Amino acid sequence: MPTSPRTVHALMPGVRSAELWNPNWPRTLHDRQITGFSPLTLGMIEAPAVWATISLGGDVNAMRSVTCADGSNALLVDDVGWHLVDLDGTTRWTARVTGAPVFFGDLHGNGRDYVLFAGGASLSLIDGETGETLWVHTDSVDTVQMRVDVADALPEILGMEVAVFPQYGGEGGVLNFPPDGEPVFLWWGSVVDEGEWPERADHGCDVRFDLSDPANPLVWNVRHHRCRGFDARSGVRVSQVLYEIGGGQRRNYGPWALGQDAGGQLLLVVVGEQVQTHIHGIHLNRNGSSQLAWQHYYGEVYVVPGVVVDAVAMEDVDGDGITEVVYNVRDP
Repeated sequence: MPTSPRTVHALMPGVRSAELWNPNWPRTLHDRQITGFSPLTLGMIEAPAVWATISLGGDVNAMRSVTCADGSNALLVDDVGWHLVDLDGTTRWTARVTGAPVFFGDLHGNGRDYVLFAGGASLSLIDGETGETLWVHTDSVDTVQMRVDVADALPEILGMEVAVFPQYGGEGGVLNFPPDGEPVFLWWGSVVDEGEWPERADHGCDVRFDLSDPANPLVWNVRHHRCRGFDARSGVRVSQVLYEIGGGQRRNYGPWALGQDAGGQLLLVVVGEQVQTHIHGIHLNRNGSSQLAWQHYYGEVYVVPGVVVDAVAMEDVDGDGITEVVYNVRDP
């Protein structure tokens, strides 16, 4: 995974063609709508050289670069099971585990590496040095999808914290990973209102720690047409907003990010990239009602000819301290 913003390094791993510099080339590899147009001319005048090839013996479904506690770099590779692979191709360990890695590092605060996996209704903790499964938590509702965020949110407690808000479920909470022993739920309870969307149509549910006030950490949860804030220590709801986009309650399938506006107020921006395509910003209030700041609604993907929205960057692009959203849209 790249450690620098995409706005700094506009690289395309895996594309080895000098034709990226050819303005007449249709570039269909990154032109999903086959429009024959792409703004990506990266200045290549010759194909880049291959500096390393690692044979894994199968199909690679996913790969992530990690830095281990000893300072070495390695690759987490999904190839019919997850492997930790050295850059010379040596496999350190193989783990049979459900889901995808959401954190690699010193989760327990004891100087050792751990890997936290989230998949379906389960969270799994893997020893980062041996690949041994140390702990598994499975939600009581087997149809949920785990959504998590990891941070050292509570500095008075040793170890890191994980916010867990399952999609299609009505509960959520915060886990602590102490230096010794198994993870402990600091709190767990209902995070939706009674009778709210009883079919659990929480499309695009996601969760994020907010450490903008380190003494009072919050957890923000975005779901179908609503955003709520919870005290990270107690789970008490401190803020919420229910809103309409384009005159209706839209699904929030897509990425979102925390930032700030020109006045330094906390801002949340959401890009809906699937089903109902839209983009909006929310002024967050850490102690009271939040407000929808602005919104653009483009339409339904399933209505021909439909529209396509894709987030490019959601960060301070020009370094002025204000969060910007860069995105493209095909709107017929």
